[in-house]
Amino acid sequence: MPEHHATSIPLRSQLNQTFGFLTLLRQTKQLVDRDETELIQLVASHVGVVVENSLLFQDVNEKIKIEAQLIQSAKMAAIGEMAAGIAHELNSPLTAILGNSQLLMREMTDAPEAPLMKDIYQCGVRCKKIIQNLLTFSRQEEYLFSTTSIDEVVEDVLGLIGYQLSVSGLTITREMYEPPLLFHGSRHQIEQIVINLLLNARDAVAGRESTHIVIRSFLAQEEDSSYVGLSVYDNGTGICAEQLSQIFQPFFSTKERTKGTGLGLSVSLGIAEAHGGKLFAESMEGEYSKFTMLLPLLADEEDNDGEKTDFDRG
Repeated sequence: MPEHHATSIPLRSQLNQTFGFLTLLRQTKQLVDRDETELIQLVASHVGVVVENSLLFQDVNEKIKIEAQLIQSAKMAAIGEMAAGIAHELNSPLTAILGNSQLLMREMTDAPEAPLMKDIYQCGVRCKKIIQNLLTFSRQEEYLFSTTSIDEVVEDVLGLIGYQLSVSGLTITREMYEPPLLFHGSRHQIEQIVINLLLNARDAVAGRESTHIVIRSFLAQEEDSSYVGLSVYDNGTGICAEQLSQIFQPFFSTKERTKGTGLGLSVSLGIAEAHGGKLFAESMEGEYSKFTMLLPLLADEEDNDGEKTDFDRG
């Protein structure tokens, strides 16, 4: 600084390493007496300790974060391995239960016990879905990719669970983009995401008046990429801000224990990311929730002549 006279004292660490300077500026040139020199040196030593402690605290925090990430990774690996083992062990007896219950349902159509047998079969189907979620979560299932329209996915899903939603007194409003948007992926797995989102919306609006669920497809642009977008909106109970950051964690659920496994959204997120896409949510407690899925648009993978790339050929 021009027209100023400086007196500098080095800042030293506990290992006597200099990492900076404490500088006193004066507008007039004058000699520094002994008392002032000792004061500056004392201040410099305190500043050195404070800075060193601050750097040490940052290092400790970073170490704690890394250790927490390693512990979480190890935990997730153990959960995935355990889930795969449980799923494979349960698949064989469950196949027998479903097959035998179907045979018995055909033979006892008009029997008084028929509703009980139907309950057994439906519970078996629910268990099978949980096992499929566990297998997907542990990444043991293969993804069979093909060219698919998001409209066809929505059509198939509503065909599968449309009756289940209608008996709950719900009407789904569809707002589909024209022309239909194509993506390259596993039709079955993307259907699973849409089913999870619609069933979650159904549970969110349960018991509320003037329910409103909208499923909408759209073309999204992010940076230099184009995406097939699909959103599911409901005017249900919403999700509080604290829980919103946790809903994609495995086994975390805002539902009652009897109504959810806590795997649906975590599995859905894994599927979306395996397709090179995204899944995210926005919500306001007591007002609405909106879940959005983005998948790479197939048009991005084709050249100007319409020839398929290696990506499209799988």
